[in-house]
Amino acid sequence: MNCFLVLLILVTSFSFVNVNVNVNALENDDKNFIFEEEQKVLQYSDNSTDAKVEKLAIIGAGAAGSSAAYHLQYFTNHLYNVTIFEKANYVGGRSTTISNFEGSNDNDDIDDFYAELGASIFIKDNKILSKAVDIFNLTLQEFSVEEKYPDLFDGSFGIWNGNKFVFEGQSNSLWSKFKFWKKYGYSPIKAYRANKNLIRNKFLKFFYDNDEHFPFDDLNKINIESGLIELTNKTGKDYLTDVENLNQDFIKEFVQATTRVNYAQNIDQLHALGSAVTLAAAFSGSGLQVKGGNYKIFEKFISFSENNQLLLNSQVNKIELMKGDENWKITYNDGVEDFFNQVLIASPYHTLQDIEIDIPNKENEKFLINNDLAKVEFVKLHVLILKSKEKLSSEYFNSTGNLESLPEFIMTTQNDADENPPFFSINIIDYNNDTDNYIYKIFSPIDMTLENNDFKLSTLFKENNYEILKNHLWESYPYLVPKNKFDTFKLHEDGLWYLNTMESFISTMETSALMGANVAALISNGKNTTNLIIPIGSS
Repeated sequence: MNCFLVLLILVTSFSFVNVNVNVNALENDDKNFIFEEEQKVLQYSDNSTDAKVEKLAIIGAGAAGSSAAYHLQYFTNHLYNVTIFEKANYVGGRSTTISNFEGSNDNDDIDDFYAELGASIFIKDNKILSKAVDIFNLTLQEFSVEEKYPDLFDGSFGIWNGNKFVFEGQSNSLWSKFKFWKKYGYSPIKAYRANKNLIRNKFLKFFYDNDEHFPFDDLNKINIESGLIELTNKTGKDYLTDVENLNQDFIKEFVQATTRVNYAQNIDQLHALGSAVTLAAAFSGSGLQVKGGNYKIFEKFISFSENNQLLLNSQVNKIELMKGDENWKITYNDGVEDFFNQVLIASPYHTLQDIEIDIPNKENEKFLINNDLAKVEFVKLHVLILKSKEKLSSEYFNSTGNLESLPEFIMTTQNDADENPPFFSINIIDYNNDTDNYIYKIFSPIDMTLENNDFKLSTLFKENNYEILKNHLWESYPYLVPKNKFDTFKLHEDGLWYLNTMESFISTMETSALMGANVAALISNGKNTTNLIIPIGSS
């Protein structure tokens, strides 16, 4: 186990332990047959030419929406006509590179490094994403600079509290590991064992168990049955203190550093399941990226079927419940209309403020949209990517050594007065051998390029010796506030779905893809021509 590999992770996906699922299918000579398991029976159907073709609309081409489009077609042998509406000019949502986001590869620096502007990595044990990489023959690349350039970088990291480094080390150093255990004692081992048990016996069992629980139709029910509610209704600090009895320095310094870099939230802000996500990444190894950008997974999801139609630059204006077989009318791009049997909303609720949802007699129709959806607040995160021929200024970090002594990856935590540093993390994400430029990524709650801020980018670099490649403000993920109840993902009984409910529970690329696959399986049940299992191809 290498705990320090967490310090290579920015905006991570959840890390899953490998599980073998054995499923047996009993096939007849004709196309119609029964698939039997211990817990359930699924009816397989014949997708013949005279079968009625349903039209489905998906709003949003990120992880959840693209996964839904893919699994709908895979489960049913391309039964549906699916239209994906995306108001941006690219696929991927918050998983995108600079060049993909800007729709151009003209900038050589950006094109060479495929700099991830949003969700940066996933873990090899993320079932859905890793399986997609194999199926679509995508190429992976290492995430950490010391793996890419071992002669130039040593995997050094530090946890900065605004006044001093409370811990410094190297990812593969025995001396660093010794210092780690000496400082934090038995707590890292206790945290590892508790996290491993949580993932295997709670999360995987109840969300990825194809024999009994997948697909699930009620997030709150499965949260209670799995016992995860014990984590979602407490802060990470309270749970790790009162339940796991971990060392307070370990919680405030190490665990909080991971929650700040992964979710831009302190340990006393987010629920304990959120902190468990970051620890799962810590104990799982180095992150991976798809060469050219992780968004390529989601592009492949959509292009998998000719029955998927992608409409970029398409703003949905209105969703209206109608009478008849095609229940829903969608108006988009200020006047274009189309009709669908079901609608899957795969964008955060706050991004849908320009969409009118019209359902007559809402009370009589048992319309389930309520104010709770609108109350989910998202973190405003500034992501700054720049290049410089020099490393960070040692003066700001009170370093008595030379520039080479500063860590390559700097995470942050609060100081003794519980004051927050002006940034969440700074790390070197790549290096250009041709120009001798370091490529930095900075996560912060403020725009460091503004001169009227108390903390300026020039504080970190001497004589403004840098060039900004991209400065972007994301509404990146929800504030993972503790709660007992999560919103439903079926908003209306006639087929209106909200996939982003999952994000208040766990916000990652993998779990968003899981929710897309889950809703696809619920819709496809009874029409499926293959097993409703994830990842597809499991046996």
